Amino acid sequence: ALEAAHHPGVVGLFKERRAFVPLDKVLDDQSLLAAIRSAISLPPSPDPWPGLESLLQPAPALLVLDSLEVPWERAERAVEDVLKRLAAIPSVLLLASMRGGQPPVKPSWKLRLEIGALTPLHAQELLLDIAGDIDPRSPLMPTVLDALGGVPLAIELFAAQAAGLGDLGLAWRQWAKKRAGMLSRGAHADRLSSLAVSLNASLDSPRMNDTARRLYAALGRLPDGWEFDATDQLLPGD
Repeated sequence: ALEAAHHPGVVGLFKERRAFVPLDKVLDDQSLLAAIRSAISLPPSPDPWPGLESLLQPAPALLVLDSLEVPWERAERAVEDVLKRLAAIPSVLLLASMRGGQPPVKPSWKLRLEIGALTPLHAQELLLDIAGDIDPRSPLMPTVLDALGGVPLAIELFAAQAAGLGDLGLAWRQWAKKRAGMLSRGAHADRLSSLAVSLNASLDSPRMNDTARRLYAALGRLPDGWEFDATDQLLPGD
């Protein structure tokens, strides 16, 4: 999403009228509006709409709503009403990033992209972009990439640990002992610096009911997954 917002064509169209709105700690529609106002340098207001609409209307504006699922899962209809009203402003383009395959019903999203696991080639490119002193011909490279599963955050955090070592061996031995425990950076872990925190952000979602947690636990013990058509065998009656 950030790369798209910085694409030369996007910059040429929106210029400085591009705002990145982090929503991972926003829990309802009013907080969503407050976060948008803050991102475009508007002060808090009891009635957030007049100033917001008057600032967004005159020229093209891009709002990048990151982690939109957090407020939406907790206040679906109210958040959808906010999104619909924003999308109705002719000059506004909304770009949202979120976990899960179901976007909000409103507004009508013109383009949907689902991001899957990185291919081994792109996973290696990402790892070497951060740990540039690692030999790409290392015999451990395929094993490491397979263990990281094409998950960009896991690859990024592993590469940060391997950077400067000149060899994958030490980092791989750390992985063998700690697994996901080594995939963390900094003293104050958040969803972008810790794989465990990032996973918990999904597991703590209101959509993760008891059945979903049972499914998650079962799939965690099945290395090759489970055939979708055989779901009734895995969770009878659910």
